[in-house]
Amino acid sequence: MNLQEAIEARHSVRKYIDKPISQDIIDILQAKIEECNKLGNLHIQLVTNEPKAFKGKMAYGTFSGVSNYIS
Repeated sequence: MNLQEAIEARHSVRKYIDKPISQDIIDILQAKIEECNKLGNLHIQLVTNEPKAFKGKMAYGTFSGVSNYIS
């Protein structure tokens, strides 16, 4: 198997709890992300309520219950 074949064969299977994050937790995460972005000159983002993120052709494996993530 060459490198390209290995990349194409690699995949992940994950199952997450489909449970909303409370607004208090979202606010805490957003504040910490903003702090990290300023300190490190970064562009980290918290994405919430986006169930299509890990679907489709470009998805890396099989994920279920994902609607919140940090990118």
